[in-house]
Amino acid sequence: MADVELRLVADVDNAVKGIGSLSKEYQGLVNQLAKPLKQVNAFRELESSLEGTERQTRSARDRVRELGDELARTAEPSKQLTAQYRDAVNELRRLERAEGTAQQRLAQRRRELQAAGIDTRNLVDEQRRLSQELQGALSAGRNEQAVTGIRAQAAALAQLAREQRASNLEAARQNLGVSRYRDLQAEIGRLRGQYQLLRSSGNLTARELAVAQRSLTTRVRETQQALRDMNAEQRRGAGALSGIGVVAGLYAAGRGLRGVTNTADQWTEINDRIRLASESQAEHAQGMERLREISDRTYTDMKNNAELYIGSLSALRERGFTSTDALNLTEALGLGLVASAAKGERAASVINQINQALQDGQLRGDAFNSVIRNTPALADALARGLGKTREELAAMAKAGELTTDVWVPALIGQVDALGEAVDGMQVTVV
Repeated sequence: MADVELRLVADVDNAVKGIGSLSKEYQGLVNQLAKPLKQVNAFRELESSLEGTERQTRSARDRVRELGDELARTAEPSKQLTAQYRDAVNELRRLERAEGTAQQRLAQRRRELQAAGIDTRNLVDEQRRLSQELQGALSAGRNEQAVTGIRAQAAALAQLAREQRASNLEAARQNLGVSRYRDLQAEIGRLRGQYQLLRSSGNLTARELAVAQRSLTTRVRETQQALRDMNAEQRRGAGALSGIGVVAGLYAAGRGLRGVTNTADQWTEINDRIRLASESQAEHAQGMERLREISDRTYTDMKNNAELYIGSLSALRERGFTSTDALNLTEALGLGLVASAAKGERAASVINQINQALQDGQLRGDAFNSVIRNTPALADALARGLGKTREELAAMAKAGELTTDVWVPALIGQVDALGEAVDGMQVTVV
């Protein structure tokens, strides 16, 4: 029995050693079961030890009785017999003290087990029950650990798939001309930035500024020609192919490059309208360039951006704003729509309400509700620009305090923040 008990104690210790890799929940459960099981094992060990001590005490008591009887029968006992009797009495007293101590410890252990809900009348069954529960907890914990490992592997595979998809997308951009298109658009932005830097420096003569402007116009035209060449090359490729499968491929490729084609075709269509709305040739050129840049950055249709710009220009001028302010507002609105994932009818509804608010001179009622409901990114940007909460913003709209002079500059001031939000998104061109 003692060997079995010692083996059970060793099994508990080994089991507890293996819980470090389990979750905290199962570690706590294992420890909770291991503690009473160890207490049961210790109680049985102490009980077994007490039984041995009792046997030794009975044997020592018999030895004392035998030696005492022999001393009584001997008229003159020898020193050896007397010493043996004395040693036997001392050994009996030692064993009786050890037995008493063991009984006290056993009683204390019994009270501890009873307080823990252990039936001390049938410790064998209790020991077996606790051992089974402990093994069950360990098995469940290891199963959870295995599931966690499988989930980690699945997450790693999903990450690998995302990285592969990103690589495929980049290859598709290269092969289908999207990267080239973006490079051309970025070139226009760089040229415009360089021109604006020179113009704002104040160190150029009128003649030098005119030279820079002519160079800018030439480079922009070259870039536009490159876009048209891409479109023509696509058409030539379409003419050289045939068959149902090829037609399907061309349809997909045409959709992929629709932004390039539409931008090139719409340039002529909206050019005259921008010129009529502009007060000078320089303002017209700036408007066209910025609208192209805005369309590229916000992944939105240039015609829609032009409509928004033209619609807001006159209303803003009446209130002292410039064409640059109108362009900046157009960019902020475009970025806000993208950041809010507002497309189609939802985006059109917001734009219509914004135009109406510009005409009315204040953002309130349906226009304000449309911005809050459909474009949370715009609503948050406006709140940040004014240093207000959403609730305070609603109160200002209700009180008629969101006039054009208030909300337009606040929104324009958030262009960079909205741009950062959009730059971090995976935007789908539709």
